[in-house]
Amino acid sequence: MSDKNLTELEWKKFSKGKGYKDAAFVKALAALESGKTPQAKLDALAEIDKQAAVLRKAARNDEALGRYLDGAEQASDKERKLQEMQARKAAQAAPAAAADDEEETPALLTTKMIPLLRQVKKGEPMQVLVANTGKEAAVLLSRRAISPSKRKLLTNYLGVGGTVKFASGEAIWEENAVTFVLQTQAAGMAKKLKAALLKQTEQRTKVRVRGEDPSDIDDDGEPPEQESGESERQEDSGATLAGDEAAAFNARLAALMPSVKEMLTAGGPGADAVKHKVNEAGVSARQKEYGAANMLLDEAQALMSAGRAGSDGLSAPAAGNPSAAFNARLAALVPRVKEVVAAAGANAASVKLKVSEAGVAARKQAFAAANALLDEVQVLLDQAAATGAAHVQRGATEAADGGGPPQEPAQAQYQQRLSAIEPRYQAALGDRPAEAARLRAVFGYAGEQAAGGAYAKALEALRRLEGMLDTATPAQDSGSLAGYRSTLLACRAAVAEVNARIARLKAAISGQAPHDTELADELAGTLGQFNEELLAFVEAAIAGSEGEAPPAAQALKAQVVGFIAQVAADPLIQHVDRNPYGVAMEIGKTLGQRLESIRDAVPEPA
Repeated sequence: MSDKNLTELEWKKFSKGKGYKDAAFVKALAALESGKTPQAKLDALAEIDKQAAVLRKAARNDEALGRYLDGAEQASDKERKLQEMQARKAAQAAPAAAADDEEETPALLTTKMIPLLRQVKKGEPMQVLVANTGKEAAVLLSRRAISPSKRKLLTNYLGVGGTVKFASGEAIWEENAVTFVLQTQAAGMAKKLKAALLKQTEQRTKVRVRGEDPSDIDDDGEPPEQESGESERQEDSGATLAGDEAAAFNARLAALMPSVKEMLTAGGPGADAVKHKVNEAGVSARQKEYGAANMLLDEAQALMSAGRAGSDGLSAPAAGNPSAAFNARLAALVPRVKEVVAAAGANAASVKLKVSEAGVAARKQAFAAANALLDEVQVLLDQAAATGAAHVQRGATEAADGGGPPQEPAQAQYQQRLSAIEPRYQAALGDRPAEAARLRAVFGYAGEQAAGGAYAKALEALRRLEGMLDTATPAQDSGSLAGYRSTLLACRAAVAEVNARIARLKAAISGQAPHDTELADELAGTLGQFNEELLAFVEAAIAGSEGEAPPAAQALKAQVVGFIAQVAADPLIQHVDRNPYGVAMEIGKTLGQRLESIRDAVPEPA
């Protein structure tokens, strides 16, 4: 059932002439449609649920009513989740709005800075806004995001009428110094900020400044605050969990930075990737997403390990991130894959096919299967390397004495037969026969036996494969069936694109409104679940289109029409498509058009 079950109009169409005692239910539906605030809508939803139960009890044997109310209940649950998120968002925005209205007195830059600076030294990050005239600077610290309106406060404090440059960022405790991580260049800033803090708080503070580039660091040139920093942290053993997480992350980043700088200085293929990961980790940490930040540092460390390992084949997997581990492993194998494919040897087609299948499995998040396929690729690559080395050795021997020991007869026979059969095998798979799965299984078995030196069994498998190829029946790919299959593939691509847009929206929400991180997670989770259901349907339809017989048209169309209605009426999709974060989504349009194409292309039975 779609969410239109919660509209007064739809209920009246359904209930016309049926004599239900529904005045209270109709009133609740009207209240939902007219509600102006999340709380008003939540109150209306509660009343709808209450009155639906009354209607259901009064007409227990009315199956049509039961189905309608089931749909209304599902729609109510979805709408309630959306309105609860909106209510939380409004509640979270209220303190920020109140903070913006706080009286902008000079005390914010002097006496009120002292306790905040002390908290930084205990490991609690603070938001920071810096005003810089070129000759001097002023600093504002805050636990919350700092409104642009505070720029006037800093300008008035500096007492200048000329150009003032502003930089925002975060103040953290790192390497026994108050470290300002600013969205600007760090050069020359440390001594200015040290002087500003001395003037504003009458306290001497060890200051470092980091820019957006991890290697861009400026220091005030004075010794670290080892003792004072340690005593500050020990004053209050009741530090918050967020402060503990921040301190742990900052300590880890500080320990990692020498290695990062070393790699950036040396350059190399992985340097830019490491720099990017460290920058992303810093962004996540500033948004207090320490789990994501530490995961990004895991990836950076894996990339650095791969760089130190050189070209020995495999990089260290990124801990806790199977996608990054798979991508790193695949990237390490690609040069060898290209060599084998370019050489067009006996294993070339198999290597290419296995790599492609591994990529498909990884895109489906089936990383165990993807890595198993890469295991097979590695065996094939090793076989190709051994064969190549044998050819080189044999050539050298023959050049020296005009001959050499013959290849093992069974091995030579296997290689000869494989070279003859493999083109037919690949062509047969392209015709999508009904026996495709069996063909792949037998071909794979032959390769496994050959890899283990059991050439007699491998030859027997190839003989069996040859007989199967002789009788394989290509799918009767009529124009309508081909067009239908292409719409399914286009819809699969559209689902992948929508998932990418959801990820971009989640990142935008976290970046522009850090207090809405929970909202972003719920949006991504709910939409992701819908996309998983849609993708499962599409994958099943693609699998069903491989055979000769067309799909059951009526049943398939009913499923597609159901998805179309859900996309068109889903309030969450509509809400996301109108998001205020500057991310173009168009989920309804993108998925709706692709689903309509499938509906129109479903082949009718002859």
